[in-house]
Amino acid sequence: MTDEASKPEAIEERCEPHADTESSDEEGDPPDPVSPSARVVPCTVWFGPSGSDSFEREMLGYLGSHNGVAVLQWPRDLRRAARCAHLGIPVLCFVSDPTEPIPSTQEHQQWLPSSATDREVHDSLWRLSALGASRREAALLALDSDGLHLGDGEVHLDASGLDLAAALVASFDQAVDDTSLSCVSRHPEKGQRSLFSELLRLDREVNQLGLEVVPVKDHAHLMRRCH
Repeated sequence: MTDEASKPEAIEERCEPHADTESSDEEGDPPDPVSPSARVVPCTVWFGPSGSDSFEREMLGYLGSHNGVAVLQWPRDLRRAARCAHLGIPVLCFVSDPTEPIPSTQEHQQWLPSSATDREVHDSLWRLSALGASRREAALLALDSDGLHLGDGEVHLDASGLDLAAALVASFDQAVDDTSLSCVSRHPEKGQRSLFSELLRLDREVNQLGLEVVPVKDHAHLMRRCH
């Protein structure tokens, strides 16, 4: 693990055959089943010691839209851990000092010593990612004066974002034509380009919750859960 923030990427681990066994393929048998521990770990972001707010928002949007896990260091990343909890993003924290006091663990958070084995890290990432996916799938969507909520996760939206989100949430997973969206936009006089810019900004915000705003045919957009 390095102290530099890496770009979002999936971590892939493969199970290599044991040297003391013959390949089952040579005998015409089907290949041995892949061990559960060798499954590909879903998208994970390892945060470095610093980063701009816009960069962190991009990273968190990637995690939210891909059922990812934020990998942090404790207690350095206390603020990030709180931000992830606010968004409903699972967190794996490495603790370098065993004497460091640790908060009570929640279901979507886990603390491991820096000396943890690859298997322990892999299993933790897989469990947290699966948990995040199931929580988002079951969570209810709601909108209030502060922002958009998906279960316990929440993103704050400005007035224009709230208006567009209200129209899209009311027809969740269904197309809303751009003419109707222009009518609720705070800047209808600026035309279609301004609307697309606002929808793109809204998409980046709701990505953190595992939602997305996408264009569809016949000049329309819809909001849905990320696939």
